[in-house]
Amino acid sequence: MSVFLSVVVETILIDSHCHLDSEEFKGDLDEVLERASNAGVKGIVSVAAGDGFKSAERVLELSSRREGVFPATGLHPHDADKALDKKSLLQFCSHSDVIAVGETGLDFFRESASAEGQERWFRAHIEVALEVGKPIIVHSRNAERRCFEILREMGAEAVGGVFHCYGGDSILVRELAKLNFMVSFTGVVTFKNAKKVREVVSKVPLDQLLVETDAPYMSPEPYRGQRCESAFLVETAAKIAEIKGVSFKDCAEKMTRNTKQLFGIDLPCK
Repeated sequence: MSVFLSVVVETILIDSHCHLDSEEFKGDLDEVLERASNAGVKGIVSVAAGDGFKSAERVLELSSRREGVFPATGLHPHDADKALDKKSLLQFCSHSDVIAVGETGLDFFRESASAEGQERWFRAHIEVALEVGKPIIVHSRNAERRCFEILREMGAEAVGGVFHCYGGDSILVRELAKLNFMVSFTGVVTFKNAKKVREVVSKVPLDQLLVETDAPYMSPEPYRGQRCESAFLVETAAKIAEIKGVSFKDCAEKMTRNTKQLFGIDLPCK
């Protein structure tokens, strides 16, 4: 496993964004969770994404049977043009086990759904989050500034949230802090060609940082090209600590504390 494993077993990590209901984990999910736990990843936020509300159903069912798995429910922006209803969204997000609303937002890279449809459903998610009092997990690919503008307009600072797999600049990070939004980074920070991402990480205050895998996607080095899983979070956390110029232990504990506070997760920091 990781060269940092001896440190990690004394330092609890939380994978703040993962898709455990993915078909890619269907055959060995128990082993995936065991490897994560052995690496010190004691909490995993399993986020619904795609497939209409079926993904939301799966993450709720999965979390009910596995300790340390916390569900977030919503509709990915790629699904925004499908016939979906806000009442069902509210029902899922109102569930007592659900810790956050999402992932939701805008994706202007793939444009799998119309910009109008994406914005309509993003606003619906924000309304639901404000109604149920839960933070928002934002997908903002090539749309960070527009997502911020909508969140600010709708008063989303009342619940806060996180921009997952953050791809924006450090200037926007400061503006997001005023809305009580964190930023989270994936294994991309370990990629050789990700200099701009590392520059942003270097400027993000530690108390605004989360770490995630986005598994089964975004495997960090040295696992790039393989299916990603939560155990690989160690590599990303280690890289962030290196960029920030702090010890792995201090960085990991701070990011874990941030995740706990944002989502109301009941796990010890160490």
